[in-house]
Amino acid sequence: MPLPQQQLVSPRPKQKVILYDLEARGNASSPRLFSPNTWRTLLALKIKGVPYEHRRLSFLEIRGDLAKKTGRKDVTVPTLEVSAFGGLQSWYIVGSANIADWLERANPDTPSLYGGPEGRAYAQFMENVLDGFRGLNGSYFPLWIPDICKAQDDENKVYFREKKLGADKFDEVASRDVDALIARAIEGLKPFEDALAKRPGEFLQGPNIGYSDCLLFAFFAMGYALDKEKAKKVWLSGERGRWAKKILGLWDGWAKALLE
Repeated sequence: MPLPQQQLVSPRPKQKVILYDLEARGNASSPRLFSPNTWRTLLALKIKGVPYEHRRLSFLEIRGDLAKKTGRKDVTVPTLEVSAFGGLQSWYIVGSANIADWLERANPDTPSLYGGPEGRAYAQFMENVLDGFRGLNGSYFPLWIPDICKAQDDENKVYFREKKLGADKFDEVASRDVDALIARAIEGLKPFEDALAKRPGEFLQGPNIGYSDCLLFAFFAMGYALDKEKAKKVWLSGERGRWAKKILGLWDGWAKALLE
């Protein structure tokens, strides 16, 4: 059972951290990590240097196994399970923003995700702007809806198309012109292209990668995991291309390896 929020402030000795992620298994030899929400947390964990066990679930396993384990029917990913004292104490943290805040509080001696109040405020601003990427009428998600379905195994294809979205909505989005959707996605990235142009050779938050970069890179990772050629058309040009390639090369190519 999750502990009250105030009990998540202080770091615990000898903590064990488990990250529950979303995986597409349509290609058994090459499962794909495509959730932008969990990519935010993957990057935040890497920046903070926090070791963790990575458990990858399907849509149906989230709705079944993870919901049962956490006692939350509406549980989403990312979810962190944190335990201490050999498992005598354990709790769950759900949602990338909650996890980022907990990581920052619980690990003050590691690189900061925000770099101070200004960086935290900028990350919040970024989250608000990126909300416009989401949904069936957003500037980004519709481009990838057919690819998300295609990447699933048979059971999860049915769930995604018929229950999560609804067959009629899915079919309508899947029928949209791909070139027009690519153009719309590129237009939606223009504010970030402009922001990066003001920081040549740097990240969104400055010389060091921060949580604002996690927020945006998560959408690149989503597209790259699902359809590399479409993702290259959208992302790999201009300042955003330079920035994405720089993050792909961090930590000895860690993110690139996860996406291949």
